[in-house]
Amino acid sequence: MLARGLEGVATVAGRQGQPTRAARLLGAAQALREAVSTPHTLVERSAHERDLADARAQLDEMTWSKAWIDGQEMSLEEAISKALGQDSEPARQIVSPDR
Repeated sequence: MLARGLEGVATVAGRQGQPTRAARLLGAAQALREAVSTPHTLVERSAHERDLADARAQLDEMTWSKAWIDGQEMSLEEAISKALGQDSEPARQIVSPDR
């Protein structure tokens, strides 16, 4: 399903230091799931909740909310474009505390 693919890309984006992109894609995936009445299965739910929490922890509440709403308002074509990396935010450089 397409929503699952958007969620997968969102997970990768969040782990690569692109939490705003992750939030938008997660919002778009949620809107798509609601539009086609396809909720997460029990197996998917815990991983999805963890991915949401991970991305959300990287952003302040206002930035998260705006990105989530932006994602929910995207057309399917826009969501696919974002998932493919067009207009994505640059990754944050993650610096190890040992360096």
